[in-house]
Amino acid sequence: MDRKQVDQIIKDGKKRRARAEKARQKHKQEGRALYRDDAGNPVMRPSFVVYLDELGTSARASAMTDDDLSDDLAAYDELRWMLHDESASSDSESQRTLYFSDNVVIVAPCDPRVHEDDFGLFYKVFSAACYQLNMSIRGRYMRGGIAVGDAYADHSFVTGPAHLQAVIMEEHEAKNPRVLLDDMSLQLARAEVANGGHVNPGDSAYATFLLVDADERVFVNYLPAASEDEWMRPGDTDLGLASHRNRVMEALQATAGSPDVHAKFEWTAAYHNYVCAEFYTRDDLAIPDVPVVAFRRFI
Repeated sequence: MDRKQVDQIIKDGKKRRARAEKARQKHKQEGRALYRDDAGNPVMRPSFVVYLDELGTSARASAMTDDDLSDDLAAYDELRWMLHDESASSDSESQRTLYFSDNVVIVAPCDPRVHEDDFGLFYKVFSAACYQLNMSIRGRYMRGGIAVGDAYADHSFVTGPAHLQAVIMEEHEAKNPRVLLDDMSLQLARAEVANGGHVNPGDSAYATFLLVDADERVFVNYLPAASEDEWMRPGDTDLGLASHRNRVMEALQATAGSPDVHAKFEWTAAYHNYVCAEFYTRDDLAIPDVPVVAFRRFI
């Protein structure tokens, strides 16, 4: 190889690195677009933060096989669009979503220009409900928090008080497989119920997709998401509810020797029974021999 060839290789390498650096900078700037001021400086903004954690990951990972890995990836590939659809420009332009193992965080600036009453909160509640339901009928259960406050997010980094609050809710307050709402989120939900133009407050979507637990904490009521496609695929509701029942019964049996974990699935079974009875009058889909929990409707 002569000197001319060596020089050309070096020149080509510099060009490739320059193109790669340009692409990285473009990606970085696109990621930061939602959270910067007019001068281009990164800033926190009032935002919704949804933080979800999949339960039982440590136990599953310790015995994971290649087949298990394939199943996990297939489930994530199939379902994660419910939280963030890369093909939808509206998602790319309105929120940032980061995944780490079994954790996911969604950060979206509040937008009073488009959603006057709840600033877009319901979209976060509904997407969390759809994801929870579809993960649960695969035997995966989610715990998490939805918080409102200052936050920052780009394609690789998230921080801020609202992010911290959502994480604290998941790690220290949720306890059972439920996604809690913080006080500010509840204020926005109640404002939509009061000011959303509903003839009956029960007509608000929050009346369906939020529940109050026995400890007075409000959480995402995910099971009614089973009915979303009933108009297009008759029988979807029964299939979703029955699949959820079967997975919860399997979890109860599998955790019978672990009281702390078993208690979480007793709660999930009680939740299943409440929704089947209260929202669907389907006692035939109930899980037998489950302690009753004093849930009540949000509205």
